[in-house]
Amino acid sequence: MKKINTIGAIAILVISAVSCTKSSSGYQSSNSTTHVSTVLQPVKVRIISDWQTLPFNVVNVNGSNQLVGQSALTQIVSYETATHKKLAYAKYPGRDGFVYKALPMDYPTAIGNHAFDFSLDFSTFKVTINNSDHAGRLVSAQDFSNFNYRYIIIPLEVYQSFQIDWNDLAAVAAALNFPL
Repeated sequence: MKKINTIGAIAILVISAVSCTKSSSGYQSSNSTTHVSTVLQPVKVRIISDWQTLPFNVVNVNGSNQLVGQSALTQIVSYETATHKKLAYAKYPGRDGFVYKALPMDYPTAIGNHAFDFSLDFSTFKVTINNSDHAGRLVSAQDFSNFNYRYIIIPLEVYQSFQIDWNDLAAVAAALNFPL
């Protein structure tokens, strides 16, 4: 009986010692708030979207009409923006098949040169089109209905390590191993 009580007392002491942590003022319960400083490593992501069409609407920005199309990202991932490169490309029919262009890009039309640009945050991919020759004039969204877009997010170290022309989507696809 005495052995059982002794073993029980030792077990209680061991459990008490394990569940407490040492602080400068003595012991404190492990369920109390302790400040532990940790260095979090940034998450490195690689996202290559599929080709997508975007519905465009006319938006007036500071007196200038723009076409704005946007979509929700297919993958929502948190990453450090300073350590990643964001790229976007347009695909549209040309004389000899599809033409692939990196954004930002210019596209000539009958009423002037149209500038395409993009923005990409953690949840939305947005393409804007404006007439850089005549700010108030735009072709209709219908004129760009056969355009497709894709975005790529890669670690900056990957972007800097490949010696390729990032405007050449065929070279980018070969380097990152994805189909056009």
